[in-house]
Amino acid sequence: MHASVNWASTLWFSGHVPRHALMAWKALHLKLLTRDHIIFRNSSIDERCPLCHSEKESIDHLFFRCGYSAWIWKSILRLCGFHRSLKRTLRAEEEWIRTQWRGKGQSAVIIRVAFAASIYRLWKERNRRIFDKKFNHKSVVLQQILDDVKLKVRSLNVFYDSDDRKIRMAREYKLNTDASLSDEGGGLGGTLRDSNGEVLHCFSVNTQKDEIFSLEIKAICIGVEVAKRLGITHLWIEADSNFAVNSFAKLSDPPWKNLSEISKCWKFLNTIDWKITHIWREANSVADLLSKRDYPCKSLNIPLQCIPNYLRDSISRDISGEMYLRL
Repeated sequence: MHASVNWASTLWFSGHVPRHALMAWKALHLKLLTRDHIIFRNSSIDERCPLCHSEKESIDHLFFRCGYSAWIWKSILRLCGFHRSLKRTLRAEEEWIRTQWRGKGQSAVIIRVAFAASIYRLWKERNRRIFDKKFNHKSVVLQQILDDVKLKVRSLNVFYDSDDRKIRMAREYKLNTDASLSDEGGGLGGTLRDSNGEVLHCFSVNTQKDEIFSLEIKAICIGVEVAKRLGITHLWIEADSNFAVNSFAKLSDPPWKNLSEISKCWKFLNTIDWKITHIWREANSVADLLSKRDYPCKSLNIPLQCIPNYLRDSISRDISGEMYLRL
């Protein structure tokens, strides 16, 4: 059995990119064939770094003492809000990430993904120069790394703000809604959660008896109003009614009596990034439960602390059974 290294968690975390992590693993194990290793086998090889052409190539020089790679890694750190001198070795940079960014938060995931992507892209650029005789400017490699981060952590909506020179994180919030109908009347329910699955808001409203399709649309409208009041700019709506989903997605005509409500929602939704998808009823159990509860508080601004214990337990079980951070 091989003893695990202390930097394993920096590379092998939930959501890592396998080929990036493998390349970083080789670099930290000093297994990449840099020219300081090859020179012993063939003394005729130019030992200078292919990126900067000024110093002898080695793992620690390539990551990140080299002027080319140092500019890229410093740029990434600045985009993440850090202004500091680089460490002298690759292991020291990894240790800073491991000690400063523990846990599974968004920032920790982003810096780890960027670290492994930087090693991967710099090694590819190094080989490209040696074997293909093609050269990319450092800004091109930096953009490749940023694209890798955006693609992998797409549910966090990471984007590069060229005005503020920062990588910004815009969380995507998930709205689940449902409606119910009985002899006495109707019920509307929904939950709003962040990208980590934490419940930020829920609602349960009793209404007059109506067609179920109309109630499904009203439930979504209430959830959208909650998102509007909370200032949410990235919203993912899920409902178990295909009719309601198609009505909001403009794939079918909504009922005329709900057209005014939907139009108001569209007016807000057109100002943000949003999507709406169908979800199976079995996976929408919390919203279904809320639509059937005789909940005492009818306000849209329901504090989470006011949720009864029996309802809070049901929500917790639902969250533990789903992965809401989609990497």
